[in-house]
Amino acid sequence: MAGMWENLSMAIIYLWAQKNRTTPVSFFFGIQFPAMYLPAVMAAFDFITDGNALGTLCGIVVGHFWFVLSEVYGKRNPRFHRLLEAPKFL
Repeated sequence: MAGMWENLSMAIIYLWAQKNRTTPVSFFFGIQFPAMYLPAVMAAFDFITDGNALGTLCGIVVGHFWFVLSEVYGKRNPRFHRLLEAPKFL
């Protein structure tokens, strides 16, 4: 269960970064760059510190699929967008 948290948080960070592409973000000691690079920088940092960035990369892939399906393809086909929404009883 603990390993899944890394994937979920990275998917959320990826989605935020795609929606706020030009927002400046700071990473360790004030290094600033546009938000669209944040997932890649975090994956590189995980690889450098742990030697394994598999969980981070899985989260980026899942976030990318969700972004493409909901934002890109979902806007072209509104019927498909309804499939990704939560049920009304929630």
